[in-house]
Amino acid sequence: MAWRPDGAQVLAQVQDREQTWLELLGVSPADGQAKTLIREQGKTWVDRAENVKWLKDGSFLWPSERTGWQHLYRYRPTAPSSAR
Repeated sequence: MAWRPDGAQVLAQVQDREQTWLELLGVSPADGQAKTLIREQGKTWVDRAENVKWLKDGSFLWPSERTGWQHLYRYRPTAPSSAR
């Protein structure tokens, strides 16, 4: 778990016991509501992302091996529910 750099959400990686899927959740500190930001799935296992890099514009780089090779994907998170 970690805070988003702007402090708008607590981030949590949630995974099933078999490690066949992983979700990155953004949790609102105001009301505790969770929103799925990313969902990774695999036939064998999905590794937990260790090196998530936040960029100045609010987007972030997410490492993934979904293609069989590790690549970085850039995501722009949706606005927290409290900011709508």
